[in-house]
Amino acid sequence: MTDSYVLASNSQKLEQTFYNLKEALKYQNPKVVLIQTTVLTGDSWKTEDGDYRVYSNLDGMRFSLNKLNAITAQRPANDYLNTLFSLFRNHEKWKSPELIGNNLEREESIIRDDYRGFSPSATEMGEEIKEQFIAADKVDYSNYEVSEYDIHYLREIKKLSEKRGFKVIYLMSPKYPDLINPTYRAKAEILNKAISSLGHKYLDFNLRSEAIGIKQRSFENGFIGYQHTSNFGAAQVSVYLANYLKDSVLKQSQLPNVDPDWKARMKIKSEYYVFNDHESKDAALFRSEEQTVLLDSIEVQGVEIYKIDSDGHYKFIIRFNEDLDIDRLRGLKFFFHLYPGKSDDNIKTDRKEYGYENFDFIPNPLPQGKNKYYVIREIETEIIDIERIDLGLFNSKTKERSEQFSIKNIRLQNK
Repeated sequence: MTDSYVLASNSQKLEQTFYNLKEALKYQNPKVVLIQTTVLTGDSWKTEDGDYRVYSNLDGMRFSLNKLNAITAQRPANDYLNTLFSLFRNHEKWKSPELIGNNLEREESIIRDDYRGFSPSATEMGEEIKEQFIAADKVDYSNYEVSEYDIHYLREIKKLSEKRGFKVIYLMSPKYPDLINPTYRAKAEILNKAISSLGHKYLDFNLRSEAIGIKQRSFENGFIGYQHTSNFGAAQVSVYLANYLKDSVLKQSQLPNVDPDWKARMKIKSEYYVFNDHESKDAALFRSEEQTVLLDSIEVQGVEIYKIDSDGHYKFIIRFNEDLDIDRLRGLKFFFHLYPGKSDDNIKTDRKEYGYENFDFIPNPLPQGKNKYYVIREIETEIIDIERIDLGLFNSKTKERSEQFSIKNIRLQNK
């Protein structure tokens, strides 16, 4: 297990990355620094419409000589004061309560239904968007060049890495327009040459798409230039990158003296299930590795239950065996019926006549590793003693129904 964090802003460029890295190095001693190579896209943000992207980065920096240097490197002299004091720059906006409300509504949620960066997208690319990308004109990368401006900051980052003793890996996130662009490899080769000449590693996930398992549903459902991965695709890339770091870079734990409270909190996070399966046994309220064939192409490997908080919120993890038929699973729905024990009268009032609480859900399979997937179902219940939970798949339109499997005699409380 390795401690890590993300430091980024909207449409961040390489010079911003350099000053952010200097800022982080005041407080951190990283072993490895990962840098997204979409920052190597020239100076297109230096327009009036793009100013807010620069401000969003600079506003988050503490006042220091480094911040002043970052401002002078990125802003014209006549904007230094507005950049340094956001109150001056945004004074007019404080007069509009409606605008303040709109800004507050833009706060990030865990998973979003639209396509905006920094939050996993619940959308997945459909056929219509796919066809739009296929029919669209493709960028010609045959003569792609890394600008001297970017080369300068690549070298500055190299100096920092040598001074502080950390490795640098530059990454390119997968994008569907690049994946289907016949000239994209030329761009990747130029980036690789520029980065490897400094002794750093370049990982291009577009070129590793087959190994990662990238597919149509790995991308958000938006016809936009700076397309992001979907929640599914983000999990795929995260699993691949975590395994790469574990096997090729870190090779041993880099997390000494871990805070026990921090580790306990992490054990209820979805990321922990994915990357630390062997340790998550300690956190599970219930864990079964009994395999069950629901349908010919859908076989359950096991079920786990985790407590989220003390207010009756739990996560149920259903893991599947290898080579799951994802498309078939997505066309079905899980029935999820929770029956209380005879002595437990905490069943919801409106469910007492039925005798069980219903948590049916549409499965959204997430990758756990190569050819392995799992789904999460969060529930809220006051029931503590469970007689059984019946699980299975069905299609209400075709009346298809899978075999049912049950987990029995569970008590929902911390060990």
